[in-house]
This record gives sequence, C-alpha cells and structure tokens, in this order.
Amino acid sequence: MSENVDGSKTIYSGICCAVGYNAPAASCALRASLDNFSESDFKDRTGEPILAAALMDEARLWGSARLAQWAWFAIDEALEPFDEAEHAAIPIVLCVAGDDRPLGSADERLHTMKEAEQALERPIAKTMA
Repeated sequence: MSENVDGSKTIYSGICCAVGYNAPAASCALRASLDNFSESDFKDRTGEPILAAALMDEARLWGSARLAQWAWFAIDEALEPFDEAEHAAIPIVLCVAGDDRPLGSADERLHTMKEAEQALERPIAKTMA
C-alpha cells in the first residue's frame, strides 16, 4: 500500500499496456527489455511508417474503444483481490492522455471515460490527465 500526494492510499493496481494485458506479463516483458514496437500502417507527414506498440486483440478495436477495453483489463486486475460485493465501494481513478497527446483532448478524455464506464458497467470516480 502506498500513500498518494492527496492523502488517499493505493491498495492495489492493474496495468494493460503494449507488452502485457496484466502486471505480471508487463513487468516480465519490461524486465526483458521487450517493447513490442514495429512499423505500423500509420504514416507520418512525409509518408514514412510510424513506429507503434500495441497488443493485438481479437476485437481489433481502435481509439477510445481500445483504451476503454485496456482500462477494463487493468481495473479488473486491480479489483481481483476483492469480493465482488466490495467492487462498487472502491473508487476508480482512470489516468488518460494529456492535452498534447493523441486522444488527449477534453472531448476524447470524456469519450474514453464514457466508454470505460460502459465496459465496466459502473461510473469512473475521477479521470486524471
């Protein structure tokens, strides 16, 4: 457990990122210096392929729908040690892209939060950029 700047405490956390769907997988990949980057189908302004890292999923989701799914994986992992009856009482803080990042506009953050709430079937307590 760690205490946060605002006095709240983090008891458990989860992660879903380009190298793993959960903390054990992501930690192992990062310790092994894996990054999953490769040339994507996206092009920069000069027509060169952009390097990107992403987990491939069966749904082939993009944008805020993918971010919401990844958030669901991370939140599901964070809630794993608790009884389902306790889940509704545990606040969820969703950290999202800042204004200067892709999908970082206020509208995109709101859309991502709404997608995550729908996937989780419960409200998000707070979003932080």
